Amino acid sequence: MERLRQRYSESGLHAFLSWWWQELMDCLPEQWREFLRYEQARLLVLPQGDTLQIQRLRGDKLEDELQLQAGQAEFERSALDRLVGQGDERVGSIIVGLSPEQVMRRRLTLPEAAATNLGQVLAFEMDRQTPFKADQVYFDSRTVRRDNDTRQLHLEIAVVPKPLVEAALERVKPLELAPDVVDGCDESGRYGFNLLPAGMRTHQSDRRLRINLILAAGFLALIGVVMWQSLILRQQTTEELLAEVELAKVEALESAELEKQVREAIEAANFLANKRKERPTSIEVIRELTQLIPDSTWLERISFVNDQIQLQGQSERADQLIGILGNARFLESPTFQGIIQPDGQTRKERFTIMAKLRNPLTEAAADDPAGGSEQEASDGADAIARAE
Repeated sequence: MERLRQRYSESGLHAFLSWWWQELMDCLPEQWREFLRYEQARLLVLPQGDTLQIQRLRGDKLEDELQLQAGQAEFERSALDRLVGQGDERVGSIIVGLSPEQVMRRRLTLPEAAATNLGQVLAFEMDRQTPFKADQVYFDSRTVRRDNDTRQLHLEIAVVPKPLVEAALERVKPLELAPDVVDGCDESGRYGFNLLPAGMRTHQSDRRLRINLILAAGFLALIGVVMWQSLILRQQTTEELLAEVELAKVEALESAELEKQVREAIEAANFLANKRKERPTSIEVIRELTQLIPDSTWLERISFVNDQIQLQGQSERADQLIGILGNARFLESPTFQGIIQPDGQTRKERFTIMAKLRNPLTEAAADDPAGGSEQEASDGADAIARAE
């Protein structure tokens, strides 16, 4: 985690977010900036000879300070507790500061691959870069610059002999404080190292951070619930739409079936109407035959077969009947079927004539397409009305 934090602090994303946050802060009033830039206070303990200078800092601002002589910790306990604070106002970090003369700093360059195991690499380099061995000092490093072109790390290391650190911690021990940082300090402030080994550091709990984490977790949980509810509502809407689609399909099938039935009814009605148009009615044919056939001729049998008619009878002059029937409106192509035979009893000629039926109205409609289409439209409308 420490390595990840360091890589993040060196990344361009951290630089961008820092710049972005600073730009946002500059757009706000001063009171809002102070509120949003809340920083937990820290306690800086500076051993100076026989005196301990204790400062309570928040950012770069000095909130309070106290100077103690050796052996005065018990007498100034209330003042010290005031500096440490209680509850949300308790300091988040306790720093033991060393004088610049006690801290040795060096700049060095290492390959970028050394970042994965920087502590061991610095321990191997300690006797080359300093007059001490790794087991004689406490050290820490920070990255000054990462050169991506040459893939090198430019570091600054701080080295302090162990006795100096242990002596400073011994000076702070009567204060009953638990330092978590040991760093060098000068007039401009801290160096930015932590020379205290990880095993000796104490963790200072931050109640505000804990509350913020709880709020963040609750916020994420709320977002999850809202997203889940949105998915459920979307699923319900989808199911309702699918049900409506299925209902529409059923209605469409029923409508198609009704349309098919109406179409079939119209076609059936038109079929009968067309058949009636194609041939004249029997009454019309019989009436015309009655008018055309002479009195010397009588019919014994009239048969309608599809679009043909068969006439059987007797006549004094049967050979004249073809010419007479040729003038009929509802008959065409009359011909004798078989031969004309004389009848000995009636002394007349027995005949059988076949003719084709025709409807002159249908032929006129065929010659006049407009009139025919109007008549068909009228018949279709009548058929639809009958179907309904």
